[in-house]
Amino acid sequence: MPSQSTTLEAEPTNAPVRRRWTSSRVRIELLGAAISAALALAGVTAVLRLWKAHLNIPIASGGDVMLSLMVVKNMQTTGWYQSTPDLGAPFGQDLTAYPSSVGDFWHMATLKVLSLFMTPAGTVNVFFIGCFAVIAVVAYACLRLLSVSRPFAAALGAVYTFLPYHFLRGEYHLLLSAYYAVPIAVVLGVGLYNGRLTLRANPKTMTRLGWAAVACAVLLAGTGLYYAVFGMLMLATGGILGSLARRAWRPLLSGAALAGIIGLGLVAGAIPNLLHHGPPGSVSAVEGRSYGATEFYGLKITNLLLPSQIHRIAKLAHLRAHTADSLIPGEGTETLGILGVIGLVAIVLAVMLPALERNSALVRRMRPLGALAVVSIICGTVAGLNGVLATLGFGEMRAWNRISVLIAFLALAGFGLLVDATRKRWVRGTPIIRRLAVASVAGVVFLVGLYDLTSPQVIPDYPAAAATWNSDATFFAQVQGQFGAGAAVFELPYARFPENPPIANMTDYSHLRGYLHSDLHWSYGGVKNEQSEWQPVALKSGIGPALPGLVTAGFSAIYVNQLGYGDAGSQIESEIVSVIGTQTPLVSPDGTLKVYDLRPYAARLAASGAPLPTLESVLYPVTMSYGVTVYGVEASGTDTWHWAPAVAELTLANPSPHEAKVVLRGTVRVMSSNATIIVRIGDQETRFTPIDGGVALDLPITVQPGTEIVRISTDSGQTPSAPNDLRDLRQQLLNFDLTPITDLG
Repeated sequence: MPSQSTTLEAEPTNAPVRRRWTSSRVRIELLGAAISAALALAGVTAVLRLWKAHLNIPIASGGDVMLSLMVVKNMQTTGWYQSTPDLGAPFGQDLTAYPSSVGDFWHMATLKVLSLFMTPAGTVNVFFIGCFAVIAVVAYACLRLLSVSRPFAAALGAVYTFLPYHFLRGEYHLLLSAYYAVPIAVVLGVGLYNGRLTLRANPKTMTRLGWAAVACAVLLAGTGLYYAVFGMLMLATGGILGSLARRAWRPLLSGAALAGIIGLGLVAGAIPNLLHHGPPGSVSAVEGRSYGATEFYGLKITNLLLPSQIHRIAKLAHLRAHTADSLIPGEGTETLGILGVIGLVAIVLAVMLPALERNSALVRRMRPLGALAVVSIICGTVAGLNGVLATLGFGEMRAWNRISVLIAFLALAGFGLLVDATRKRWVRGTPIIRRLAVASVAGVVFLVGLYDLTSPQVIPDYPAAAATWNSDATFFAQVQGQFGAGAAVFELPYARFPENPPIANMTDYSHLRGYLHSDLHWSYGGVKNEQSEWQPVALKSGIGPALPGLVTAGFSAIYVNQLGYGDAGSQIESEIVSVIGTQTPLVSPDGTLKVYDLRPYAARLAASGAPLPTLESVLYPVTMSYGVTVYGVEASGTDTWHWAPAVAELTLANPSPHEAKVVLRGTVRVMSSNATIIVRIGDQETRFTPIDGGVALDLPITVQPGTEIVRISTDSGQTPSAPNDLRDLRQQLLNFDLTPITDLG
């Protein structure tokens, strides 16, 4: 077995030697890291024109940026990000039902510290820009451990921060843009591959390198789920290949131990989510995680190699435009750039061409990088091993195209080794001339990377963002001034949280604008499939009939975002005014946001003595969901339906602590005229004979707290369908609906 070293840095000699970390060498390496960070900050300042930005106004606006700002304000409101009483009124927001930040503990801790001194916008801005420096420093250190020389490590460390992946995600995917732990995963994988990183079972005999690897695993466990999984992939690959090459178990066991530490860290971070119990009948708030989604968001090699779709050079951008009609487009952030493409080709060739064995020094350093890159591509590519994981129940990891950020570091490391080898061969002269030549080439590498990977199209529209932000601050201060801190505001149109498609011209998370600029309570922000599901039930018959229930629930105002309606909200506002009476609402400076006062209407209801819905009937309605065998919803005109096989199950969920009475209405249509339809609720079974192919149901049901299963079965033959429709269509559940039986007397 080859001798082992306490350094991960491969040496050109056959026997690795121990390097002494003298104070002078430490100072030189710190200087190199500082230069890399300075280059990164200078580059991002120039690319984003940061001198035009304002600390307390988000660099980007709208969309998922609002989610990041919400997380920070939650921390300032309650101490941590997972809850706030100011969203999801009247229940409050509980994000333990939405495991979106599992694996992001260190990111969240950093945001928490920053939030102690800054506004939400300032916190997000500093985190985003600061990550350019952090990524550059870590990348520099890891490139040095992979034997890239200091000048090129400094240049390429900064270039690594300029990936389109970084700018296109930006503050929209704030935590994904903090990919500083990815280079560490690569170094650990290479160390296992080379047999130079091993752990010992006895902590007393563990080397400093072993403890450093454990610390790195702990870091990877808290810097993002995707990056943690990518790290586990690097550890598994390095451990397996290292053990096979040396016919020894230690690399495999060391890799497994480090991967286990990451896995335990992820489980520990998920404990609040695992302990969460939603109301009866609730399902996961995470949707769209399936095999199909994994394939849709898989990695495409063409996207790695082609220039960015927003490249500075129009002809190069046009190359990517040819892929626009792809059915699997990817996320558009995978581009490696010219330096990365050269490096990727080099490290893959080092693995695939045995004849290169003669070039032992360079090839020994490149081969581990190439092996890790090949495995990453096999795992991440469309219909690759990621699809196998999805079929085994790991569909949460759907966007495997994001492994491009790991491949990019492998490729840039390969490029650094290649240019170093070229420099050693071709650069001649006195030491001063050689240093100047190397510094000049490193500068060219930095400038080429900066020019090739960035684009003027990523420059934010600072004036527009400032105008919207300041307008919102003024408007919501006015709203809070009229209603008082803590007043509850019901938001229209109804939008589910999180991950809801745009509604008309209203983007996702737009309803967070009021929360970010006030201390009011807002109806939006309760996690979908949880307690917030009372809202669509209340609005089922329209806003007019819902208003007494909103008063009962304690809402003082109704907020209307006109962008959420095709008619700019004219109909919904007419319905509101027809019930509460004519009034002049508060209107935002741009005219798109309006707030109507419900307090006069509530006072009239109280004075009239008219019965109001009970709080329990409003906030704890019985809801209905379809079983897994029932096919998805279809619609035509005013009709909606679900097709089902011979047996269909519906689940009625009663979240209240008391029994509730409802009426189940709908029509069951079947193909066979002599068929029988059986409806079974608990121990009660009712048989129906179809008339004209259908049975109209009007069934009163008493639902106890918890869930009740309604099973509808038929012996009808199969309904004919389209030639390519392979579904078993035995019954059509048409216009099914639940109506509560209430006694207002």
